[in-house]
Amino acid sequence: AAGLGSEAVIHALIEAAFVQVLRHIVEGAGQRPLSLAAALRTSGIREALEAMHAHPAGDWSLEGLAEVAGLSRSAFAAKFKALLGEGPLGYLRQLRVQRAMGLLARQGASIVAVADAVGYADPFVFSKAFKKVTGVSPRQFRASATMDLQAAS
Repeated sequence: AAGLGSEAVIHALIEAAFVQVLRHIVEGAGQRPLSLAAALRTSGIREALEAMHAHPAGDWSLEGLAEVAGLSRSAFAAKFKALLGEGPLGYLRQLRVQRAMGLLARQGASIVAVADAVGYADPFVFSKAFKKVTGVSPRQFRASATMDLQAAS
């Protein structure tokens, strides 16, 4: 219901939904479960993850992330994938979409503004990435989140 703490509950539900999406993707690809804890204990990978989480909208490239990690591009990509089950740019896409889900659930921000806020200069590219991760377009997600919010009121 709307009121004290409702925004925190909405964010927690979005985060839980995102975790479920990630589990589905990982299980569907036949990959082992993500090991974020192991990745955070690994020098180089930890620094790249911290940089991505601190600035998900940054203009990241594989080369740039490898530089942050202090590794060659190929060594970084292989190590990252071995620890997390997906490549660094795929992980970044997931992170950006998770942030976008939170922004889309709030009223007021346009899809163009959300795309820009999470690092996509082109709203079409953002919509494509969002749908690849969630299975629905940003507009469909927003409509569903709005209906859920109204039902909870």
